[in-house]
Order: sequence, then structure tokens, then C-alpha cells
Amino acid sequence: MLVASRSTSAYETRVSYSRSRSLAGPFSPNGDWIVTESEDAGQWDVYIERFPELTDRRRISAAGGGRNAVWSPDGREVFYRRPSDKAMMSVRIQTTPALSFATPEKLFESANSVINNSRGWDVARDGRFLMIMTPAATGSRDLVLVQNWTAELARLVPRN
Repeated sequence: MLVASRSTSAYETRVSYSRSRSLAGPFSPNGDWIVTESEDAGQWDVYIERFPELTDRRRISAAGGGRNAVWSPDGREVFYRRPSDKAMMSVRIQTTPALSFATPEKLFESANSVINNSRGWDVARDGRFLMIMTPAATGSRDLVLVQNWTAELARLVPRN
């Protein structure tokens, strides 16, 4: 993992991260913690680690695993998706004076939302969620094609 400075194009920190089947996620708003995902225990789980030391690694996802984690804007929560039922989960986090976190809570389920290696959602500063959704599986959809619609419009709404 390479960490670049925002002010220069030079890489300032080279961090070795050797866990297999792991993904480095976002940094906490203060930059002292990083959320990672790993398949170490046979399912994808979400972890929090001190940065840049990569110590104090703790699993914060619960039964059902976790993917696509992101910090809340204030750094007091981590949100992630639970793959087993596509629920959006929230974990309250306290990083000072020592790392502690609450039991994950289910916020809502979304059966048509996307869960994959790239996060298909984000949380706004005001706490609202924006999600990429797949269309609900319904029967056939009708397509209405209107030809010569300008002539139809002129007939229905004559100019005076």
C-alpha cells in the first residue's frame, strides 16, 4: 500500500500489507485509522486498524460478514453492507483514548442494491445514503413508442 501526500505527487509512506484476500478501505476522518476488509475467516469481514502502524486490528463486522465499509463524516461510525442479507449496518466507534466499538446495528435492508468489490453507495455529510440499485425483478416491461409526437402535441395544444 502506498500513501501519497495531497500536497505533492511524491509517495511519502510505503506500508507493507501482506494479508491475503484483503482490501484496504477508507481512512478515518482524522487519518489515524483505516478500515479494511478481509476473507481470513472464510467470509468477508470488516476490520479497523491503527494507521500507519497497522496494529490494534479488530473485527467490527458481526455474523453475516461485511463489505464496502466507509466512515461517517464525523468519524464516530463505520457503515458497511452485510452480504448475507444486503443489510446496511452501522457500528459506533470510539478511537480515543482507546479503540472501542459497539455491536453492529442493522439500519435497513435493500434487496436490489449492489454488493461487489467497488462500493455502490456512499453516505452524505447529513447522514443520507445514496445507493446504486438494480431494477426489481418484475415481469415483462412495456415500452411505449410514440411516433410523430410533435404533430400529436400540436393537435392537442393548438397555437393561437
